[in-house]
Amino acid sequence: MKESEYSRKIVSYLEEQGALVNVNTANIYDKAGRADVEACYNGFYLAFELKTVNYEPTSLQLSYLQKVRDAGGYADVLRDEDGFRYLKMLLWYLDGYGMFYQRPLSQIKEDVGQIVFD
Repeated sequence: MKESEYSRKIVSYLEEQGALVNVNTANIYDKAGRADVEACYNGFYLAFELKTVNYEPTSLQLSYLQKVRDAGGYADVLRDEDGFRYLKMLLWYLDGYGMFYQRPLSQIKEDVGQIVFD
């Protein structure tokens, strides 16, 4: 599945569940490293980097996801069907059912310095 198709699937599901969704597209006005999809769901801030096949998130992307977590939000790399199942489980938890623990992010491999995100 291409990343654009995967993005549409994730965004459609979030919107069907009532989330306010923003899809970040790379352009000269965006800060590098921001998550592909950001959303507000039941008062919770969500940020997801979407990856397909063997593509890996950059250190800058992982740093942004960690900053979201540090601020109390939920952030992760979603990859193919495993990522979609993870998203469904997260929303179920945020609806007030059960316990949810965010899985560890990949190790950041290089120093990203003091990046300021908007």
